[in-house]
Amino acid sequence: MLRDQVLRRPIVFHTFALAGILTLLGGAASVTMQQMLRRGANEPQIDMANYYVGEIGSGEEPGNVIPPGYVDAERSLQPFVIFYDDQGKPGPGTGYLDQILPTPPSGVFDFVRKQGSENVTWQPRPGVRLASVIRRVQGKKSGFILAARSLRLVEQQESLLRRIAVGGWITVMILLIGGASLLSRAQRVERV
Repeated sequence: MLRDQVLRRPIVFHTFALAGILTLLGGAASVTMQQMLRRGANEPQIDMANYYVGEIGSGEEPGNVIPPGYVDAERSLQPFVIFYDDQGKPGPGTGYLDQILPTPPSGVFDFVRKQGSENVTWQPRPGVRLASVIRRVQGKKSGFILAARSLRLVEQQESLLRRIAVGGWITVMILLIGGASLLSRAQRVERV
């Protein structure tokens, strides 16, 4: 019975098929853009971490390599860097949260000890999310380098992307349904 109705009104079937295809394509494009935004949030930190790991690994003292500075991790969008010794205690650094150098959970250091590096979204407390790159430092001063920056701007861009995607999808569906409706009326008028 449903098959007979679909065959009598193929415009409905084609409209639903096209709506499904456009929804899948739009969803895939949105997910791709979101992933590009998030992965791009790590770019300066990767370069920073590699530089500091190279310098400290070649024998330089962390305090001589890491420049003096103060970046408020909660409010600033600037990237920052922190050196942690082999036990995970913070040493020289430029990123502060509540006037202290924050420390990631110890499990992160255990993972980096085995793998050598990790890119992770770190939330030291609610409302503060950081795109973090952590690298293992081998050499005279073994430890870890963490380079991070706030995800606030990237999350705002992701929110805008979601609104644009949903608005675009609604607009396309309205146009598709409106076009199918007009075509259906035209076919009925032609039959009469």
